[in-house]
Amino acid sequence: MVHTVITVAQLAALEALAQHRHERFADAGSALVAIRAGKGHELRGYVHFTQYCEEFLGVSVRHAQRLMQAAGIVRALAAAGIEPPRNEAVVRALAPVAHDQTKLLAVCEETVRRGATPATATAAAIAQVVREVTGRSGAISAGNRNALGTSGQAVCPACKKVPVAYSHQPDGTWVCVGCGARVALLVNAAATASPPPEGAGSESQA
Repeated sequence: MVHTVITVAQLAALEALAQHRHERFADAGSALVAIRAGKGHELRGYVHFTQYCEEFLGVSVRHAQRLMQAAGIVRALAAAGIEPPRNEAVVRALAPVAHDQTKLLAVCEETVRRGATPATATAAAIAQVVREVTGRSGAISAGNRNALGTSGQAVCPACKKVPVAYSHQPDGTWVCVGCGARVALLVNAAATASPPPEGAGSESQA
């Protein structure tokens, strides 16, 4: 008798998600994680999850592992208020820093400084920034730390989220590290990396 955590109906729904691995890679990865955790592969007669992926789903073990890793990275980005990349290659480029919020924040800030965000930058561009950040002593220079303000309660008017930080730009404006939008913070405390008071507002700038 097969003992699984999920039902056949739940497995079928997860398998349907797993088939959208190109356009919805994070959902596909999350579905694979759920199938493995729930031992759904046993419902299809497979002892090993890897064999089930290759023979039943038609997904190589390597690709399945990448999708599951990507799903975890996207969750980490979402938890930090950062809009996730739109393709798996960019997510893979973020893998070395995805679960270190200090370094992840440094990569996002530097990417924004270069005119992009993790959601819009290419995999090559993100990989270059990751190499630079992970190669630094302490990950973030003192100058960069002073240019990052923790967001406190300031909701970004563009993405409607509270990002982990805003990046101070040379022209005096602030940029949401989550979505890359320029905003006008109504507080100055962020310049010294202290959180603005609760209720501090922000507004978009053209």
